[in-house]
Amino acid sequence: MDLLSFLRFQGLPNDGLEVKAYQHVDHKGRSIQEIIDEGHFDHYQSYHSGDVLGRGYVVSFIKEATGLSRFLGIWKVASQRKESRPDGKRDLSWYELERIPILDEFVNRIMIRWPPGRVTHRWLYRPQSKYPSVPIEQIRQRGFSGDFPGYQDVILKHSDLVRLASSGSSAQNWIAALSFARGVYLITDTESGDLYVGSATGAEGIWGRWASYAQNVHGGNVILTAKTARIEHYANGLQYSVLETLGSLASRDDGLRAEQRWKRKLGKKATILNAN
Repeated sequence: MDLLSFLRFQGLPNDGLEVKAYQHVDHKGRSIQEIIDEGHFDHYQSYHSGDVLGRGYVVSFIKEATGLSRFLGIWKVASQRKESRPDGKRDLSWYELERIPILDEFVNRIMIRWPPGRVTHRWLYRPQSKYPSVPIEQIRQRGFSGDFPGYQDVILKHSDLVRLASSGSSAQNWIAALSFARGVYLITDTESGDLYVGSATGAEGIWGRWASYAQNVHGGNVILTAKTARIEHYANGLQYSVLETLGSLASRDDGLRAEQRWKRKLGKKATILNAN
C-alpha cells in the first residue's frame, strides 16, 4: 500500500500543496521519544538548519530500533522565517506548524521502511514532479506501540504500564517478554530520586508485579501506599526499569538475594521506598 495514496484516501487534501515526509532520529544524545513524552515535540520540529520542510504538508515519523519508522502525525506549514544564532553559525529556519488532525487515529500505528542513508526528509508530492512511492509496511493494531527493545532498554512511565495492561494483542510482544523474565526491577520517583528495588519470581515474571502497579500504583507496597494519597500526581513521576533478569527457574530466594545485592550497589536511595 502506497503511503501518499493512503493519506489521500483518508482525507489529506489534494489541493496542490507539497507533501513531505520527515523522519526524526535521536541526535546528540537527545531522545525524540522523550521530547514527545515531555510535550515539546511541536516546538522541537519547528526549528531546522535549512529550508527542509517545504511549504505544504509535513508527514512526521520517528525511527525505531527495528529499522521501521512510526507515524507521528501531519502538520501544515503556515509560515516560515529565518532566525539568527547567537554563536554566528548558519541561520535557523523556524516554521509555524499547524497540526492537521486527519489520520490522528493512525498515529503510532502506520509503519514505513525509510530508505537507507542519512537523508531525513523526502518528497511525497510536488506539482509537476514524480517521486518514488513509499510503501506502508504495516498498520499496527490500536494500543501500546513499539517493539520490545530488550530488557536493558526498558524504561516506562506509569501511564505506559496502564496502556500496556489495556492494549491486548497489540502489546503481546511486551507482555510476553516481561512475563517470561524473572528478575530484579527498579521503580524511580523521578521528582525526589527515591528508589524502590523489587524482585519478581512468580509464574508471571516481572509483568506479574508491574501489572499490579498498573492497576493501583502501589502494588501493595506499604510505603508506596502511603504516598498515593495524591495518586494521580505521584503516579506521573514514577518510572519503571529492569535491573537484572534471572533464569526462568529462579526461586524466590534467588530473587531476594539479587534484590539485596542491588540495594547494596545502589546505596541509601534504594532503601527509601522499600519497607525492608
